[in-house]
Amino acid sequence: MYMEQNKERPVKNLLFLPLNALVGFFFGLGILLLLSTAVCCEWLSEETINVCPAVSALLACTLAAYLSGKLLGRGLLFGIIHGLLHYALSYFMGLFVFLRLAPSEWSVLLLVCCIIGGIIGGILSAIKVRFKKYRVK
Repeated sequence: MYMEQNKERPVKNLLFLPLNALVGFFFGLGILLLLSTAVCCEWLSEETINVCPAVSALLACTLAAYLSGKLLGRGLLFGIIHGLLHYALSYFMGLFVFLRLAPSEWSVLLLVCCIIGGIIGGILSAIKVRFKKYRVK
């Protein structure tokens, strides 16, 4: 009976993978909106506008990989998958919005940030913190 339950569990849990990817993607869009607002209000310099998509992708992939690692286990594997998924999702959203593929010198930086963010999230989800209970005498 225990073996039958474990056979069904990965199929159910794999449905969380696209959901976590979308949560991470919309979180990244929110971070990108905040960073763009900071640049428009001149809180950040104009030169940082090129780095904003990479920072938001790094944070979004970290969040998505962390959530998947906690829910599904195997954090590092799902972290790399989320990095690649986030890059593909952002690339296809660019295709949908601009109606063409526009590779640039920042595409490689975005890919690297997505994969690194996924790896960081996977590593963070694998860490188990255990607190010791101290008794006060």
